Amino acid sequence: KKYTYIFGTSEEHRTALERLYNLEQSRFRLEDFFEAFNVEPVSNNFFKEYKNFYQDFVFHISNDKKSRAIFEQEKTDDVEKDIRNFVKRLLGRLVFLYFLQKKHWLGASNKKYVDGDTNFLYNLFKYNEQSEEHFYSKWLSNLFFNALNSPNRENDYFLLPSGKKVCVPFLNGGLFEEGQEPINHREISISSYLFEELFIFFNSYNFTIYENSPEDHTVAVDPEMLGHIFENLLEDNKDKGAFYTPKEIVHYMTQESLIEYLKTHLSHSREAIENLIKKHITTDFNKEEIKKVEKLIDTVKICDPAIGSGAFPMGLLQEISGLKAVFHFALDKKPEDWKPAAVKQAIIQNSIYGVDLENDAVDIARLRFWL
Repeated sequence: KKYTYIFGTSEEHRTALERLYNLEQSRFRLEDFFEAFNVEPVSNNFFKEYKNFYQDFVFHISNDKKSRAIFEQEKTDDVEKDIRNFVKRLLGRLVFLYFLQKKHWLGASNKKYVDGDTNFLYNLFKYNEQSEEHFYSKWLSNLFFNALNSPNRENDYFLLPSGKKVCVPFLNGGLFEEGQEPINHREISISSYLFEELFIFFNSYNFTIYENSPEDHTVAVDPEMLGHIFENLLEDNKDKGAFYTPKEIVHYMTQESLIEYLKTHLSHSREAIENLIKKHITTDFNKEEIKKVEKLIDTVKICDPAIGSGAFPMGLLQEISGLKAVFHFALDKKPEDWKPAAVKQAIIQNSIYGVDLENDAVDIARLRFWL
């Protein structure tokens, strides 16, 4: 297995420094090296700190008379639960935007989105620091609902506190729909101190937009963490059957599903199909047979009846797109004709389906596919 830290970038390197310091203090056994590059402690530490912030935001809003009154005006059965759900959405949106800003998509100079600010949110906060408790009401609400959820803006413009116009894309994902919030949510006051500490926490981790296979981890916060966060913060998660599924189990399940599917349509041995799925070995298939397998893969329909945060269908997307790449080159097609984004979009649109009792689960699953 290969484990990776990335240095020499503008990222902060807290995680790498902590893990390598632990290695230095160890007895330098082989398992000590594996532990230093193990992604699970990073994910667990991130979630523990994230949950503390979640609880701080909930406590602050619940105990602020003006903010609490906004939720009480809705006259629902459970004000505390409404506040918790509001905070989940707020923090989920911010985590999502941390992934997006790493793609240079926030604060770009034009709609090509190649030169955006990779620290857009924290810089937006620092511009606004003097406004004390109005960062959510004045700037985040404007960014969420008037920019990211608004398709009819001239050149995708968003006006910074400095008066400068920058580009922020319209995201057609449902995450930034305002209808889920209380009517007067833009009047909610949240301490600037909480936001500053939250952004410092986020900035200490290296966010990546890649969901790696179990064989190749970059030690970072990847979109899989969105699912981990959702499953751990879901109310009564045991009663609702929400559990975190490790990558290794997802990897096994997705491969076995595809093997069983192909077995029902092909006369090849199970070993040959396993070699194709697990090792991408095509020597047991001639070109006509590869075309047949590709057609079977193109027409497969996969439904997860309890999609949760999308771990299983996301794993299938990775498996199928990997197979499509193998088929492309096995059939001697031109390398420049390989379009991975278009391939993945076709798989998502045509092959992958899912439902869930929890609306939040479906939103998180969409989010991961969007990323």
